[in-house]
Amino acid sequence: MEKKALVRVGGLLATVTLALGMTACSGGQSVAEACKIADDAMNDVTSEAQANANELMQSMTEEGGEVDFAAAFEPVTAGLEKAQEEVTNEEVSAALDKFATEYQGFVEIISGFEIPDMSNIDYSDPNAMAEIEAFQAEAQQLSTDMQERATSMTEAGKEMQELCNAG
Repeated sequence: MEKKALVRVGGLLATVTLALGMTACSGGQSVAEACKIADDAMNDVTSEAQANANELMQSMTEEGGEVDFAAAFEPVTAGLEKAQEEVTNEEVSAALDKFATEYQGFVEIISGFEIPDMSNIDYSDPNAMAEIEAFQAEAQQLSTDMQERATSMTEAGKEMQELCNAG
């Protein structure tokens, strides 16, 4: 994978981790209780996401390293689902659901991405070069799609944070 594309993907994974952290809540009464549940869950999810991002980057940089994006993000998805089940406050639940939906969309985007094995590429072969160019275009589109989803997740996280801070 081209180093520039790896840096973009790594940066986006860091953005997702930041967006997860932005969902931390504080506030009063029933909103406060719901935000506490969401905050506790999100602290766990954020730690898991950071560890997953590090493992993914290491796998992506290894020659022939295969990456199962869906499996890597499963603990985070499970943590979000658990928090969604436990949060019963309608306002906080709606905000958490919005964030979880955006996160799931991010996972779906990245789960379909496959990194080809380029260890045996013949750079003098025009067909191989065409494959590399196609992969680079796919990686660029992935980067764009991930950035859009990361922005949406950040906004959803901010909305939840504002709700919890006001509550």
